[in-house]
Amino acid sequence: MIEDEPSFSLVFIPGDASAHMGPLMDGLGYVTKRGTRMQASFADVWDFLLDTPSHERDVVRKAWYRTDKHTVLIDPEMVTHLQLDVWKQLAAMQGGTVVIVIWERLSRTVLLAEVSDAGLVRRTSRVDDDPITTEEVNPHPEVMASADADGLRPALASMGIVVDAGWNSMLAEVIEMQSK
Repeated sequence: MIEDEPSFSLVFIPGDASAHMGPLMDGLGYVTKRGTRMQASFADVWDFLLDTPSHERDVVRKAWYRTDKHTVLIDPEMVTHLQLDVWKQLAAMQGGTVVIVIWERLSRTVLLAEVSDAGLVRRTSRVDDDPITTEEVNPHPEVMASADADGLRPALASMGIVVDAGWNSMLAEVIEMQSK
């Protein structure tokens, strides 16, 4: 169940977008300092991303991994969903729709958005079943009815996404960055 999983912020990019991840981070306002690979569970990768050295307060970590259909960006700061122009451009380059999903366990916040090369196609955002904004765009009925696993899983499944596929063991590319 998603409720039992740690909070997460994921961006599902169609196909293999590995070659675009460096330019993507640049477009999101980051300068890459260093990178590494990590074979671990999702929970261990997430914990590593959050555990930046205290002497490097301006450093953030993000990671990505591959599934059969997507390159998945792990975004612990939960801020990249705001960069719609970047996702629109990436959707055009990859020839499909970028899906952004956030689950924040403590506040029970769900955000599910779809961005195509034409722009924002759908956006649903809820906190404990209440809307975050009045600016919903073609909201996902599953999430509108239930802002938890009961709504998020079927909404993602309808797009061919199993949110926790590969979470037991994944090969993640981890990057440390600073804001520009």
